[in-house]
Amino acid sequence: VDRQNYSIRAQSVYSNTEEISQTIITNNDSQVVRVRDVGEVKDSFMDVTTLEEVNGRNSVTVEIQKQSDANTLEVTNGVIDALPGIADVLPPGISVEVLSNEGTSIESSINNLAQSALFALVLVVAILLIFLGGIRTSTVVALSIPISMTATFASMYFMGLTLNFVSITGLALAVGLLVDSSIVVLESIVAKIEDGEPIFKSAVEGTKEVIGSLWGSTLTTLVVFLPFLFTTGIASVFMRDLAITISLAISLSFLASFILVPVFASRLLSHKVVNNTNAVSRMFRRLERPYERSLKWALTHKLIVSVLILATFVGTWFFNSNIESITLPSSDAGQININVELPAGTNLVQTAATIRDISEKIRSESYVQTIVSSIGQGGWRADSNYGRISLTLTPADERDLSSDEIAMEFRRRFDIAGARISIFATGGSGFRFGGRGNFGGVGNTVTVTLIGPNTDVLVGIGNRIEEVMLRDTSVISVDNPRTSGVPEMHYKLDRQLVSRAGSNLSEVANSFKTQARGTQVGFFRVAGREVPIEVRVQEEYRQSLQDMREFQVVQVNDQRIPLAALGTFETVEGVNSITRRDRETIMDISISVSGSAEAYRQRIVELFESDIVMPEGYRYSFTGDNEDQQEASSNIFWALIAGLLLTYMVMAGKFENFRDPFVIMFTIPLAFFGSYFILWATGNPWSIPAGLGMIILVGIVINNGIVMVDYIHQYCDKQHGKANYIENLIHAARRRMRPILLTALTTIGSMIPLALELGSGSETWSPLALTVIGGLVFSSVFTLYVVPVVLVGISKSRRKAAKDFKMSLAQK
Repeated sequence: VDRQNYSIRAQSVYSNTEEISQTIITNNDSQVVRVRDVGEVKDSFMDVTTLEEVNGRNSVTVEIQKQSDANTLEVTNGVIDALPGIADVLPPGISVEVLSNEGTSIESSINNLAQSALFALVLVVAILLIFLGGIRTSTVVALSIPISMTATFASMYFMGLTLNFVSITGLALAVGLLVDSSIVVLESIVAKIEDGEPIFKSAVEGTKEVIGSLWGSTLTTLVVFLPFLFTTGIASVFMRDLAITISLAISLSFLASFILVPVFASRLLSHKVVNNTNAVSRMFRRLERPYERSLKWALTHKLIVSVLILATFVGTWFFNSNIESITLPSSDAGQININVELPAGTNLVQTAATIRDISEKIRSESYVQTIVSSIGQGGWRADSNYGRISLTLTPADERDLSSDEIAMEFRRRFDIAGARISIFATGGSGFRFGGRGNFGGVGNTVTVTLIGPNTDVLVGIGNRIEEVMLRDTSVISVDNPRTSGVPEMHYKLDRQLVSRAGSNLSEVANSFKTQARGTQVGFFRVAGREVPIEVRVQEEYRQSLQDMREFQVVQVNDQRIPLAALGTFETVEGVNSITRRDRETIMDISISVSGSAEAYRQRIVELFESDIVMPEGYRYSFTGDNEDQQEASSNIFWALIAGLLLTYMVMAGKFENFRDPFVIMFTIPLAFFGSYFILWATGNPWSIPAGLGMIILVGIVINNGIVMVDYIHQYCDKQHGKANYIENLIHAARRRMRPILLTALTTIGSMIPLALELGSGSETWSPLALTVIGGLVFSSVFTLYVVPVVLVGISKSRRKAAKDFKMSLAQK
């Protein structure tokens, strides 16, 4: 007896078309009817509904998307490495090409950022060598850079951070900040040595003198970034890694400043080294005398200084109100999309002819590298009257025209009767957001959303906007997804007739569908592949409306009943698409412009006020990039407010009063004047990177202010009674001038490579560097003059001391 159990499986999958032909479909009265007796079995292909061509050749395109937690470069490199193996098994005459590779732009941007960071490092070291008076003195500070940077890399590794576009930018920005604390410590040590103190004692006492102010300034910088870890939207994508990277670098550089700098100073410095300064350093120190004279004038002419401060506030408000705001700066990624929409109902052959005609005219242009034509679909829309041409241009440095200029030229060239052509130049910097496009170019698109119950009314308003906008030569394209009429054939069943025939609507519909479009009924297996089996009427019997009327869909006894006996056909005009958002019918119209997006938003507002009357129940709003920009601005604003409040609290705890933090915070809006001014002077709009630059600027300004105020208090307390308070204040401020200017110079030097827009992707971060540079130039002046003036002005006893000091100068 067999004691083994067996699994039984019925095999019913066909292995060839002959088996399908032999299948018995009925067996009545010994009459066997097989599939081959009533139809024909063909091993063929599905109907062609779309075509894909690359540079005029039939192609199949495959788009590969990475998982959300995957590394883009690893995925793209893995795909490229696998291509040779795929090419080896392809039939002769078929090749594999990479049409677009997002990893290339990301890798290029990261490499450019890494080079900018290296250039910034070299520039900072050069500034230290020039202005610190010698190799040994510069080495004391310069050694803190690689140590702090190495510690930052290690911390990023253990925290799970990756070297991506944002974190490398954070490192590039942090290069100039790494030496700030070290410069302050070194200057304090050098001052002690210049006063004749022993080297070891100078290192200890000089460090102790500034450790409190450095701790306060570092902590305030960290709390400025803290709220940005909780932001949402686009701003959060930038802020998290950027804030963490900069915070790590600043924290570790602070540790290096009071642990390593005193050690290096005690070993490398001597009285001879400190006193043997170079010409630049001596010139730098000579600036202390004119600064002392000008500070005396400022302290004795507080009214004039107050007027200048007020004028600066007004200037800040003016620039803030008049500078255009965008989400992100545009960049030239060398990609242009041409969407073509022919009249509804146009067949695939006619659409293909139009697309190919446009492609042939473009192919002759020297700046066009690759042309990918998608016929029968445009984006997510798949209809025979749609098509898209995606162009990859040669690199930006190899052509005279930008992507926007080329798109504008194509718009003028291609004006085909009966066709709607939309042309868009897409930017890119290595980032993509689902549903929002990609970074770069987003600032030059205006999206207006029309909202209302009736689609026809929305279409009319949208067409009017399109008509007016296209009159402007600065408008590149208008994407108006109007719901144009689509010819449809409706079959209306007579329910009574269907019921009398003993059938139902579902049976009739399924039978009609099977004969007209086909129904999948199974599979047969060939060489390990499952090929679907589809049943439908032969093509010659479904060529006209009369053929469809003769489709037999119901059987009553031995009688087959055609469609014509159960209902009627009617020709109607349908709607190709309806978009709803928040349970309301909407229509999004995107306008791509080469000028100011803000100006065109205002034009649309004026258009609705003067030309278009919105019916009752209809309205419009600006969405898309404008919505993103408003959300990002709001997030940055409130995070900045929270950061400033936390900073004020930290400083109040450090100084143990509320007046000194106010003096320091007073310089922040004045520094913003410099940021806005440089954006205006260079023609850059406000953007998310510019906002982040202002945040970084806040940390630097507060650092300098804390160092200045804390040292003034320390020095004046030590010299109490030895001289007039104002004289002590001036002396203390003069001693802080050099470290403040040096930290400003090193930070500005580290920002220069980013500000110069060297290489791909640099356009994104250039506004950030510019705002820091402009703000530092102005904030250095404000810290050196405004802080002492306001510090005197907030105290009655100090104001009296200033008056006595002014009288003593007058007597002299």
